[in-house]
Amino acid sequence: MSALADAIDGPEALRDAAGRFIGGQIAATYPDSRAEIEIGPVAEHTFTPVCLATHFSLASGSRLWGAGNLAVQCDAPSPWSIYLTYRIRLKGPALTARRPLPSRYSPSAQDLVKAEVEYAVDPGRYLHDMANLRGTVLAMPLAKGNPITIDMLQVKAIIQAGQRVRIRSDGPGFQISQEGIAQRQAGVGELLRLKLGSGRIVQGIVRDDGTVYIGP
Repeated sequence: MSALADAIDGPEALRDAAGRFIGGQIAATYPDSRAEIEIGPVAEHTFTPVCLATHFSLASGSRLWGAGNLAVQCDAPSPWSIYLTYRIRLKGPALTARRPLPSRYSPSAQDLVKAEVEYAVDPGRYLHDMANLRGTVLAMPLAKGNPITIDMLQVKAIIQAGQRVRIRSDGPGFQISQEGIAQRQAGVGELLRLKLGSGRIVQGIVRDDGTVYIGP
């Protein structure tokens, strides 16, 4: 992420340009969010008073929330480079709890409401759509008003360890159905190992009807 700015005259102009650069990056990356951006102080002796070609850049993996550093490079009339510190308070939509929710609970639309929150971690980890919660349970309690992130969810187990499970395998012109013993608990979409009557171990994907599908 980088950009070339117009001529800059003095520390405050540099800080303003840095703020605009970061604001533009946020708008492009998280268009539904709003940000409060604070640029750290500039030591006047570190650069020439006027820069005619100033280049801003964020290192690969730089975050657009919380604290970070911004690289500034002047190409003309005389070259110099510095780092500016920044702090971003990034806010945007997320699903939040209407009431306290216990661990191992599967939230429904009645339990949640979309609200604006301050992103403390990667904004992509906050959930915005109830569809993302299908087949999941909370891995930890969730306090009223707190947002849900994907780290708080586990796939809801529909098969338990030791359970007899119907196994299906389809291929060109054939369909096989047999039973196996689940080696652990698992939810929809998870890979599950099963033990057949012969003692052989196979693995397949859990389907929402409680069967396990083994591809050809």
